[in-house]
Amino acid sequence: MLTVAELQKPIEQVPIQAQVSEKREAVNLNEHRVFLELHLTGGGTSTGNFWYLDNGASNHMTGDLNKFKELDHGVVGRVRFGDGSAVEIMGKGSILFQCKTSNDQWLLRDVYYIPKLKSNLVSLGQLTEIGYKVTLDEDCLEVLDKMSGRLLMKVQRSINRMYKIHLKLAEPVCLMGSLEEPAWCGMLGWVMSTSGQ
Repeated sequence: MLTVAELQKPIEQVPIQAQVSEKREAVNLNEHRVFLELHLTGGGTSTGNFWYLDNGASNHMTGDLNKFKELDHGVVGRVRFGDGSAVEIMGKGSILFQCKTSNDQWLLRDVYYIPKLKSNLVSLGQLTEIGYKVTLDEDCLEVLDKMSGRLLMKVQRSINRMYKIHLKLAEPVCLMGSLEEPAWCGMLGWVMSTSGQ
């Protein structure tokens, strides 16, 4: 469940290529199928480049500020996990990944920045809402673009029944454009297979 409200916020300088707005968006998320003890850290710790593909999480989330290419610090709130604990949301933005087998890139939008989170979560439900098809067959999870049929990810299930992929951050290669332009967020690239280690 996502609840959104707007609060007045003074304009301030923020690091990274963050959007600065005069309004602040308050968000309260309920992640009843995600359990905090698996994902909590003291904050400020790098979460690494492994991402869990999670059908229990209703939103993409990370605790690593350095992953964001764009971050709106005006989006704040709390996320409540399945064990009843709650932590602060300190922004929402986009993360750019380098594809494994080519120079292509993939932009993951609407990722919440939660400083106390030690795991990186990609919400499979959120991916299906923006035009991706998710299939689970035996021990393999695939994410495909519905329009083109191109494979975005193919991940083997790990021993503990998790789907985990290594996603490398990318630097933008577009000579003209920005992350906000529709052409930039189009089908620029595809992340390929991992072994789920």
